[in-house]
Amino acid sequence: MNFVKGLGYILSIAIVLVGAQSFVTHDSHPSKTDKILNAESISWYGISDLDELKSSKPIIVDIYTEWCGWCKKMDQNTFGDATMIKYLNENFTMVKLDAEHKEPIYFNGETYEYRKAAKRGVNELAVKLLNGKLSYPSLVVLNTDLQTVKVMKGFKDAASLKSELQSLSL
Repeated sequence: MNFVKGLGYILSIAIVLVGAQSFVTHDSHPSKTDKILNAESISWYGISDLDELKSSKPIIVDIYTEWCGWCKKMDQNTFGDATMIKYLNENFTMVKLDAEHKEPIYFNGETYEYRKAAKRGVNELAVKLLNGKLSYPSLVVLNTDLQTVKVMKGFKDAASLKSELQSLSL
């Protein structure tokens, strides 16, 4: 019986370690050099690539925070939907912005800094893109001239997001 308990203990530790490994290796701040090229996922750019990004397609900036449950749900459900993955990869350049990004961000000739506010801070670029009305998750659609076309706040399921995007005149 002690052997079975010992084996159970070892298996429990192994499961925890495998789970921790997958959590630790998740990169929520991809950059141009580690852009996801997998057809089963969205090809994301990191926010640090935005200023140098020369895209012939409109850009969607996904503004999120690490602690936002709805952001994670949107990543899993909406951005994990096979139809949405194909649609977004074909029609948009996708960029992630952690609203609490601490490093300066250079965009359109301006530098946006992190500033401490209340319990948490915020990067000024998130404030600018969201017109000072912070809400997570939020998607900001930019045209190829990097001008804001639309701000979409809150969780969107795949069908709703696709419908909203298709209604835009880009």
